[in-house]
Amino acid sequence: MFHQYFISQSIKKEPLLMKLTTAEIVTLIGISITFMVGIANLFISLHNTRKTAYINSITASRIKYIQDLRNSISRFCGLVSSYHLKTDKLESNVLFDLHKEADSIKFLVRLYLNPEDSYWDNDIMTLIDEILLLSDKDPLPKIEELITLTQYLLKLEWEGAKSESMSGVLPELRKKELYNKYVALHRQKRSTLKSNSTI
Repeated sequence: MFHQYFISQSIKKEPLLMKLTTAEIVTLIGISITFMVGIANLFISLHNTRKTAYINSITASRIKYIQDLRNSISRFCGLVSSYHLKTDKLESNVLFDLHKEADSIKFLVRLYLNPEDSYWDNDIMTLIDEILLLSDKDPLPKIEELITLTQYLLKLEWEGAKSESMSGVLPELRKKELYNKYVALHRQKRSTLKSNSTI
């Protein structure tokens, strides 16, 4: 009978929380909260890591775009200038090679640019076409205009890359503000250059 009583008492189990002291319950709650906070931190860290990797990738691509466009415009302007200065001193096959390379860079630059952009990109493409048509005239004023336009476009891109690297992907309103700021700065510069050239 004693044996049966012992077995029946061991089968009746009290809930675990009833056996724990207050200190043990507080410790258990603390461990549970710490575990949940750790899981939340893990998800937040993963999200931030992905976001940072994305932003770094975009920023690196923009910087490469800036460098490639700068190099292409520079090379194009150098070739056109050389072509103009040495037209009467070089053989026709060398002139043809210079012109061919300038055409090749022209198409490369066009591929860098957005045909939907009505201010920067279309103006750059138009200027490049105009410069190539000036084979018998001095292309230097148009080259200067192209360089100035490209400088402002590259500055706009650089400011956008800097802003995105600090705060993430820019909202459309901020992009538009930045765009309009550099359009206004370029227009001001262009009008100053035009008024200086007429004096």
